[in-house]
Amino acid sequence: EMLAGLHARGIRHVMVEGGPSTARSFLAARLVDRCVLVTAAMCFEGQPVPSGISPATLQAAGLRKVGEHQRGAPDVTSAWVAEGVEWPTPDDIAAWP
Repeated sequence: EMLAGLHARGIRHVMVEGGPSTARSFLAARLVDRCVLVTAAMCFEGQPVPSGISPATLQAAGLRKVGEHQRGAPDVTSAWVAEGVEWPTPDDIAAWP
């Protein structure tokens, strides 16, 4: 409903930056055409905090991996797109966003 209202106003791109539950909801509804996934080790009280978002989750949402890069150890950033969608900087995955 909210996205339909934005679409009616001419807004065609929305950046969703929420927690894992929000991201999984958009992925499950197949509302994602580009995804930047940062894999980073986060621990609270010595325990890792899983997001529940894996390559299988992204593939189930109709996305394919177009590349990855590492800016700082140990974080890895991967780029994913929906069928028919190009990455904005295909020659340099790390240049966008």
